[in-house]
Amino acid sequence: RLQYPSNMLLAANAIEISSKQNIGPFRQRTYEFTGESLAFVAGDKLQRRLVKQGEYYLEVVFRSADFLKLVEPMLDVINYHSELFGKFPFKKLTVVESSELENSEVPGMIVINQPKTAASTGAQQFFTNWTVWQMAYFAAEQWNGAAIKYISMDDYWYFKGVNDFATYRALKRVKEGYDFFRAYDNNPPPFTFNYRQNQ
Repeated sequence: RLQYPSNMLLAANAIEISSKQNIGPFRQRTYEFTGESLAFVAGDKLQRRLVKQGEYYLEVVFRSADFLKLVEPMLDVINYHSELFGKFPFKKLTVVESSELENSEVPGMIVINQPKTAASTGAQQFFTNWTVWQMAYFAAEQWNGAAIKYISMDDYWYFKGVNDFATYRALKRVKEGYDFFRAYDNNPPPFTFNYRQNQ
């Protein structure tokens, strides 16, 4: 059970069971949580979108509407990763847009760092597929890194290699996600630099 200021949005890597209206200046939510690490994010300018996908929920927490463009490729990527690793290991995946930190090994939560300046954000979101590349790799880490933890550096590098292969495999199948530079108006991108060349 979490209480938070009623003017803020709260999202967590758990399934919400109930939400009470304001209790004074606070709001209360009750969650069902079965993992080992409860993580949540709260903010006064955040929005969220929740999508039910088979046996799990995808929750996207965002500030900019363009971040919602990740929903479709994220669902595709998770399906492709599931072919390799089995069903998604958690009941819910919360993907957060942030300019403060980045994390992908928290069970059921991915935080994707966005630049703080408008110009950098525009370059990253509109001209490149960098955010899609990050998301695809971080999604693989939900299996190998969050659900299965590494205990030695040998395991760490093994997971990195497996996750990189899974990312390469998924991006090859995501529409327009494989090349770093985006195509516009059915024109090819100005430069070709694909995920495999990046490796």
